[in-house]
Amino acid sequence: MGSRLDTPGKANDLSSCPDPEKLLPMKERTAEGSIRMASPELQQILEAIEKPIRYASGHDFANLKTLKGVESYFSLWIEKAAALSLGERRQRLFQKLREQTQGFDPLDLPAKKARILEAQRILQELKRDEDLPPPRQTWPTPAEFRQWRKDLQMPIQFIKGVGPRIAEILKKRNLLTVEDALYFLPRLYQDRRQIKTISQLSVGKVETVMGTVLAAEMTPYRRRQTFNLTVGDETGTLIAKWFNFNPRFMKGRFRKGMKLILFGEVKLYQFQKEIHHPELELLEEEDAESPGEPSPSPGEKEESLHFGRIVPVYSETEGLYQRQRLIRRIMRNAVDLYAAREFSGIPEEICRRQGLIPLADAFRRVHDPEGDEDISLLNEGKSPAHRRLIFDEFFFLELGLALRRSGTLMENGISFPITHRYTRRLRALLPFPLTPAQERVLAEIEADMRKPHPMNRLLQGDVGSGKTLVALMAGLMAIEGGYQAALMAPTEILAEQHDRNLRPPVEKLGLRALLLTSSLKRAEKEEAYARIRAGEVHLVIGTHALIQEEVEFRRLGLAIVDEQHKFGVLQ
Repeated sequence: MGSRLDTPGKANDLSSCPDPEKLLPMKERTAEGSIRMASPELQQILEAIEKPIRYASGHDFANLKTLKGVESYFSLWIEKAAALSLGERRQRLFQKLREQTQGFDPLDLPAKKARILEAQRILQELKRDEDLPPPRQTWPTPAEFRQWRKDLQMPIQFIKGVGPRIAEILKKRNLLTVEDALYFLPRLYQDRRQIKTISQLSVGKVETVMGTVLAAEMTPYRRRQTFNLTVGDETGTLIAKWFNFNPRFMKGRFRKGMKLILFGEVKLYQFQKEIHHPELELLEEEDAESPGEPSPSPGEKEESLHFGRIVPVYSETEGLYQRQRLIRRIMRNAVDLYAAREFSGIPEEICRRQGLIPLADAFRRVHDPEGDEDISLLNEGKSPAHRRLIFDEFFFLELGLALRRSGTLMENGISFPITHRYTRRLRALLPFPLTPAQERVLAEIEADMRKPHPMNRLLQGDVGSGKTLVALMAGLMAIEGGYQAALMAPTEILAEQHDRNLRPPVEKLGLRALLLTSSLKRAEKEEAYARIRAGEVHLVIGTHALIQEEVEFRRLGLAIVDEQHKFGVLQ
């Protein structure tokens, strides 16, 4: 085989609150990032330290304004840690943590935020218990694994709440199986832990508000119209405004007395609070698959899925527009029933070393975030749950590439007898020397071509950096060993450009080049095929015409693909 080159409130005084259980009203975290330590004492210390850090970073660091007594609180727990028998690594990390909390209270908000971010990083390092032996990993039996895969490949309509009609709608988004539903991640998250009244909304902030439709109308605005939805509650009114909209759809969508939730940045125009193009959710939609299908109770809807929590918002499709509550319930059912069946296969030691949460917990937390999650990390796709899913994807991509490379190394290829007969003469023809980068890359390519295995190399560089010259040099190395070289370009214009630039130096070396494109006449093509088959041509330049069945090289040694990303996968 040859080679290829190619996201105000009451102050919290920590100084008088050494007990982690009394520190802040937060839920315990038991799944992701659970702190597995060598001693209960160290675990208690790290839990006590973690709570104020999580609190301070919540609500996009808004809680920093209310956090007091940080230095004295952390000093207390760091002193307790110093009394334990800790390794040198942890001792250094606790000292770094002390440095981040010293003189904390007088700092301005940007400096406090930077300190908290660094404290988060240090805490993650402290939670990695490198002194313990790798935990015992539970693997499914072959029969269990086959059943899990069978369950995950079931049609999506078998998830509770879907049914045939909704399944057809979800099919438009390529959601065909249960596994597809698990990987259908929210496009954003809304903070509904505190749904405010209209009078409580702060101008310039992204807020969540619930109200009743009072009026819906189109209003003239600078030679066009806006759609204004007046929403009210017992404290005031708010205008939801759209500048780009479908008049027929918007008029028919809202009616007076309808209850809804709006989410977006609050603006002020002529003393009136407004939200432009808000994310909204109707609270009176019919969520059942059919009239006979039972719906969750109102209490279940409002408390467990849609209110008092961080709420996921999914991409919608035709037929499910503004049906977030239905989509949310479907995803909850999918996670509850099938998340534990998605088996990763990444060794536990790697997950522990990288600080990754279990895959099933990642699905639960990405579709159903915990109450104390950092919503900014969720919306940036940087939460621990997102990090685990991203790591899995990259891990298996890299593993696949590594397996492909190892397979290539086991194949027999051409060990080119490179003599530099032509490359040395080409250098003499050039009015300039090669750059250090070109020399380095050429040395790597030459080393690959001398090995008895196929070469598969990507040559990347800016426009004008000399990639084509490097490719020509590689082609000449193949030709020196008695082989042919081919250069394929995505368009005829680019192929002709390569022919104009490469043919003169090639012919000065006493070699023959040929241009082969689909626009050649039939007789010209037949003649070209014959010359390539006979080995009369050393360098063949062309388009995808080079990979047609009629083209037979006598002894092809190197294939160069220019702008490979512009070719189709099969090509």
